[in-house]
Amino acid sequence: MEFETAKEAYWISPDGKVTPVENKHISAILADPEYFGFGADEVRDAFDKYHEKYGWEGKAREEIMKSLFAKGWVRVRRKKDFSFTIQTNEITESIKRILSEFSKKMSADKINAGYSVTVKTESGEEQTTFYDLTVCTTGLQPV
Repeated sequence: MEFETAKEAYWISPDGKVTPVENKHISAILADPEYFGFGADEVRDAFDKYHEKYGWEGKAREEIMKSLFAKGWVRVRRKKDFSFTIQTNEITESIKRILSEFSKKMSADKINAGYSVTVKTESGEEQTTFYDLTVCTTGLQPV
């Protein structure tokens, strides 16, 4: 798992490939919809459906991102207070492995293993740390 940990945001694919996000998560999808498994028109159609400007962070963005979460994608964002938010559809054994590997890399690259991490899923959210994700000692239970 090779990636640059100085970034503020990432997408993690269902197979564990970490992609740094330069600006907004939706911008990364719009720049390369095929990489995320979308047809070129599929993304534009979502914005048209809601009568939203292309790239707007509204209902179309939410629909697109929920679609990715359902396919096993993970969204990571570092917040201004140095805590992190991780979003995915549900916690599965595969997602736990992906989060563990991501956390190990973050901790190895001098990101404080004690940083707070909020893991958000469709069923709620849980507070944990990178250290706990690394050793899988969180209460995150696969569905």
